[in-house]
Amino acid sequence: MSRSIGENRRIEVGYGVAFLIGSFTFAEYKEVESTAMRLARATLPPAMAMDVEALDDEDMPVEIEDTTRGLFASKQLSLMLRRFGVGWEGVEMEDGTAAPFDGEAIDQFLSMYPGAALLLQQSLLSPYIAVVSEGKSSALLPDTGTPEG
Repeated sequence: MSRSIGENRRIEVGYGVAFLIGSFTFAEYKEVESTAMRLARATLPPAMAMDVEALDDEDMPVEIEDTTRGLFASKQLSLMLRRFGVGWEGVEMEDGTAAPFDGEAIDQFLSMYPGAALLLQQSLLSPYIAVVSEGKSSALLPDTGTPEG
């Protein structure tokens, strides 16, 4: 079965918009995941952040867990696009010029088009989630050499 791990990708999200993503390894994906969780916890509302520090994980209120998961997903996608994104097609400024592919424009796009963001996140992460579900988190990339050749 061929997967797009270790390959450049073009992910279409509808309305003529496509994201160009460079290759990244499973280790880089896990690094982004860890950073996203740290950022999510750091951006919790102050009252929730205090509860996170004061309570054990098993006593954590559901609303704090839900808020943390939502922030995590948002931060993870933004980080992945900032680190591994090469560009985009079909995103324009109000005057019709091509929108710059920078952190501010990425975050603005993701907040304006949550459906496209969800599709993008699913498409971007699905090969890595499949590797984990198969129990092969240390699987070789398709272009990795082996001792045999």
